[in-house]
This record gives sequence, C-alpha cells and structure tokens, in this order.
Amino acid sequence: MREASTGWRVPGLTELAVLGSGAQGRVVLARSEDSGTTVAVKYLTMGPLVPSDARGTFRTEAEMLQRVDNPHIARLLRYVEEEDGAAIVMEAVNGVSLRKVLDRNGPLGPEAALFVLKGALLGLAAAHGVGVVHRDFKPANVVVEENGNSKLIDFGIAVLTGQGDRSGTPTYMAPEQWAGEPASPATDLYSATCVFFECVTGRRPYEGSDTETLRTQHTEAPVPVADVPEPLQPLIAKGLAKSPAGRLWDAGGFVTELESVAAEAYGPSWERRGQIALAASAAALSSLFPAAVLGGKGLLAKLLGAKAGIGSGATATAGVVLLALLFWPADKPMRPAWDVVGMVPASSIVRVDGGFALYVGSQGGGFEMISLEERTGKVRWRQPANPSYIRAVSGLSFAEDNKTVIFMRPVGAGRTRLVEVVALDAKTGARRWVYGSQGIRVISEPHWCQENKLCLTRRNLETGTEDARILDAATGKELADSAPVDGRELGSQLYASPDLTELMRIMPSGKEVWRRSVKELFGTDRLDLQGGWDVDTDGRRYLVDASGEEAYSKDGHTYFFNRAITVGLDLETGRPLWREPGANRRCGSVASSFDHPVRCRATASETFHGTAPSTYGVDDVTIEGFDPVTGKTRWSWHAGPVRGLVADDSSVLQLNDTTYAVRNSAGLHLLDLDKGVRPIGGPAPIGWCVSRGFIRAAQPPADGEERGYAAWWTSPCAVTGKQVRLPQTTPEFAGARSGNVFAWVDRAGVHAVFVR
Repeated sequence: MREASTGWRVPGLTELAVLGSGAQGRVVLARSEDSGTTVAVKYLTMGPLVPSDARGTFRTEAEMLQRVDNPHIARLLRYVEEEDGAAIVMEAVNGVSLRKVLDRNGPLGPEAALFVLKGALLGLAAAHGVGVVHRDFKPANVVVEENGNSKLIDFGIAVLTGQGDRSGTPTYMAPEQWAGEPASPATDLYSATCVFFECVTGRRPYEGSDTETLRTQHTEAPVPVADVPEPLQPLIAKGLAKSPAGRLWDAGGFVTELESVAAEAYGPSWERRGQIALAASAAALSSLFPAAVLGGKGLLAKLLGAKAGIGSGATATAGVVLLALLFWPADKPMRPAWDVVGMVPASSIVRVDGGFALYVGSQGGGFEMISLEERTGKVRWRQPANPSYIRAVSGLSFAEDNKTVIFMRPVGAGRTRLVEVVALDAKTGARRWVYGSQGIRVISEPHWCQENKLCLTRRNLETGTEDARILDAATGKELADSAPVDGRELGSQLYASPDLTELMRIMPSGKEVWRRSVKELFGTDRLDLQGGWDVDTDGRRYLVDASGEEAYSKDGHTYFFNRAITVGLDLETGRPLWREPGANRRCGSVASSFDHPVRCRATASETFHGTAPSTYGVDDVTIEGFDPVTGKTRWSWHAGPVRGLVADDSSVLQLNDTTYAVRNSAGLHLLDLDKGVRPIGGPAPIGWCVSRGFIRAAQPPADGEERGYAAWWTSPCAVTGKQVRLPQTTPEFAGARSGNVFAWVDRAGVHAVFVR
C-alpha cells in the first residue's frame, strides 16, 4: 500500500504548501478546485511504523469531530478513506497555537487569560453536549486567531463520556486519567484549568521532571492557588480539585462562574480588553500566520483569488494555522548551542542550577566531576571524583537536587578504594560539607531516601559488616535518628542482612517494620547479589530482582551462567505475593516500571574462562509483560539472541516512554510495553540510539593502577552514513535540559542545542 504522504491525494484538492510531517502523517494547505476554498488536510501515513489499528483511530477522530459544530472548534469538512489512504479535511484556521504565544510572549495578563479560558470552555461545552470528551486539552491544541478568538483542535484521542484509558499529555492530565478511570467533562475542565494557570503564571501548576513525579503531583500535591491573583483563586481551586466530583461538570456553568469573577474583579469591559491583548500577542507571531507560510499576502492573494480577504476578517477558511506543529511535530534541525570536545564523558549528563554536571575521565588517572555553564558550555568548576571500581555494580552515579551535587571522591591510594562523600554548590562548586574525610568503604552510593535526607550503605573496615547511615543533606551530619542498620540497602527502605539470608524493611529512623527469610521469599538459602539487584515500589507493593552467577566446570574450564529471580512483596508485611524464577526486570535498554512492567528471561548467557580467549554470548531471550499484582504473564515474545535485552545496546532503540524498536535475526519489531510486539520490517527507524564504549583514564594514574569504566550513551543515530536530525521533543532518556538548552554526551564529548 502506498503512503498517503507520497502517493495518494484527496481528489479535487490542489496542494499549496506542506505545513509539516511526522511519523504518522503530514498536514498540508490545499485549495478546492470547485469552490476555491482553502482547507487544511491531515493525511495518515500507511507506512510500516504506523500501528495496525491506525486507520480505526483516525476514523474515530473524524467521527468525534463530525459530532461537534461550534465556532470555538475547528470544523470537520469531510473524511475521505480509500484503499490507498485516508485524510481528514478541516477548516483552515487563520492563527497560531497558544503554545507559541506563551513561549514567545510569556504569561498573559489576567483578562487575556480569562478570555482564552472562556473560548476554550465554550468549545468544550459544545463537545460535551454531544457526549465527546477531548482528553488532550493543552496549549498546543488551542489556536489563537488573528482577532484574538480561539479554537480547539486535535480530537485524536477523544472518547465518548464514560470511555477512556490512561491517555493524554502528562503535564495536563487529570487525576482520574492517571488512574485509567472513565473520562468525563470534569476531566477536560481540569486540563483547561491547568492551561489557564499557565497562561496567568507562565508555568504549569505541576512541573515534575519525570512521569512518576507528575503523577504524584497531579493526584496528591496541594493545588497551588496562592500562585495566581486572589480574584482568580476560586476558579483554580475548583478547576484543579483532585476529585471529579469537586469540580464543575458543566463547562457552560464554568463559563458563567468565570464571567462573574472576571466582571467583579476587572470591570464590565474585561472581555474586550482581554481579546485585544490576546490579538496583540498573536500578532507578534505574524511570521507564522498563513501569509508568511505561503510567501506573503501578495502570493496568498494570487493563490486564493483577489477576494480572499486575508487579514480583513473575511471567511474563516481564508487562512491556516501551522497545524503541523499541533498534530505531528516535525523533526526539524535545531540551532546548535555549543560542543565540548577533548574530554571523555564517563557518565550521563544531568541538569543542575544554571547548567549541567557529569563525570569525565581525568588527565591524572581516575575521574573528575565537572559542571558546564548552560549557555556556553564552559567548565564552571571541576573536582576529583571516585574511580569506577569503588562501586559494587558497574557505572558511575551521583546525587543531585539541582542546587547541590553530591558525589564520592577518593581518599588515599586508589587501590584502597576508600572515599569521602562531598557536597558542592551546583553553580559555584563551593564545598558545602564532607562526610567520611578519613576514608570509608561505600557499598551503595549516596541517594535521596526522603526529603532532605541522604542514605548510603558502607562497610565497617574493622568488622567487615555492612551498615546503613542517614545524613542530613544540608549539613552532611549523621542524623540523631539514624540508627545503624546491620545490612545492605537494596533500595526504598529494603535491606538484606549481612549474610544475605534475610530481607528487612527498615524505616529511616532505624525502626524495623518486618523481617523475612530469603528462603521464604526467593526459595533459595542465600541471596546472591553478584549480578546486581533492583527494587521498585508503588507504595503498596515491592518488585524485587536479584541475580547472580552460577558456576560449573566442563572440559577443564569454568563457565558462569546468569541466574535471576523476580518476586512481588507486600510493602507493609513483606508477605510474598508471587515468585518468578529465571526472570529479571532489568531488560537491558528496555525500562520497566510499575505502570508498564516487563521482565526478561535470558538463558545460556555465559562467560568462558580458561586458556582460550574470553567469549560472551546471549543464546536466547524472552521478554514478557506481566501483572505486577499477581505476577501473571500478559504477553510474551521469544526474541532470541538480542544483546539489547540483556545490556544497553543499539539493537534496542527507545522511541517514546512505552515503545521500542527491537532488531533480532528475524528483522525489525515494534515493542509496546503494554501490548507486546509486532514485526514492522523496513530499515531501522531514525531517532536516538545507544552506543557503548570502555572509558580509560587519559593517562596511567600515579599509583600505577589503571582504571576503566564500561559506559554507554544515548545519542542521535547514524543511518546509512547520515546523521539524523534531533527530535523537536528531546527525550529525557537521551540527555538533560537546562533552561532552553538541551545537552547530551557521546564518545566525542558533550553537545548542546537550543530548544523551545
């Protein structure tokens, strides 16, 4: 079947300009050969990367739009579907997205923000009146016309009232969306209030840096009513109520309340002033209006005819918004910011106050912690850091809370593996405090275990036992309630006893909640952690992985096979819920979570020790999606020898939070963590790839012990020798963003571009 983007066209339309394209389709400006009317056409791509149910989803969007006829919603003109393609033909709106207005001009005045909210609510009221819930209300889906009025677009994930799942844009999703509950009009009103808050303040009500934090904030955090002017606080409080029952379900009723608040606070002419202010904000982006897209008013007039009346308030179909930015953002090249070469990154990069921080290889042997200035990439400060072999597991990491960087620095000769824990001001590099200046042996690196507290596990050099310590993150002092814990911290208040025969949940105060034998939980006498461990919790249950190595001799050689097990535990009692031998949630480049849990079964993965050269191979891997409550398998895929499902590797490419491209001996597959896998064929997709390398110190260290570190980075792929363009929405797993600069690392150094 031909792709609609390159072959099939809607009969009777002449294409005037391509407004943008993406993985799922393209948007064009076109003119009707019969009437001369200008329309916006959204084509569906029929290529291999598009899900098999794409036509059904596309058709559903058209059906939702067909139900609604309102001046505050971009009108559906017709839906066309033939064997070779499908397209949604819509009214072309003369304006620009609210997202662009906010990005360019910053927050709006209260009257303009109220005017935007009123228009949005009127559009939602019309949709709700015919049973349609939008579910993706956000600034990118609101078009501000040249006269200041607004229209709602993109019903791509709309459903009928009472339907729905956990779909939407996380920064604007209502609590019930996070829980996967049915959608209602109140769901849209929550998102609209989030946008209203952003219009007034210039920021979103909740700004978590990851999906899990956003979920917690939207479902549990207090409503930030104090951040908006006092007259608007009742609207924010009601619109962002955690329970749908606490919000107004009727968008029309919300409009009535809004008008009352606005008139009392800003006078009877608030609406006219708000419209004028909003039109002025949109006018500042006139280069994105239709005339600019088509080469100026003169060209547009020639294309549409002398009576088109662009800019004169004529028909709504006389122009077009840049719908490509609203439906499918195009992967356009970004403006380079800076590159730092000549240094060897030895960790991923993170955002800190006014810039970035990461580990690099040191000229004197070992490693350094450095900070780079956000706008220029210049080194702000550098400090000697720990050599890689201090940690019990591979990799280098450090704790950071944006204002403070906390890492480990070697003490004495490198071979002693002793360190001190250092806290620096993230911006200046000034020392805040040092813990263990005489040298300690760290088993698990410092990490935030609760607000303003750091936890770490260390080894007592005299007794050889391990214990946990809790530090005040502001001072580095051991807290008075930091009772010594005789055991190894696995994570999230879960500890293993020194002899690895028991698991315990211990609170930061030292209080033991429960203790259970490893035999009861894992079915083995002793927990083998040589291969690593992983702990995850949703506040009610634990998911725990433990893996080690099992040795056997053959033909005078020793072979080591990976051994893994995953268990589910009740958080409060430690009671085992289920157990899966041979399974490991750490599936290489695939990220597992409670929301999207997966596990891998790798067999016959071995390292050969003997007189022959060492070899390493993955003979067989099966990846499964499972229920974290029962442990039961939801879907399973026998992938075969895929290195990227055992360790980070470019054979697995992350496309978004829940979707991966996986290449095995049978070809390319699309892996959805919730639904499973399907073959897609064709060349490898373009995007962000994992590269791997072994980092050594720039020169041998003074103590003569050469140090190295196995590292990997996520950076733009190279496909058929051509470097790909950076995605407009830079994925978090590929780097870090500070201000409007996005930076990432690869073998050559650190690179940065300017982003929106």
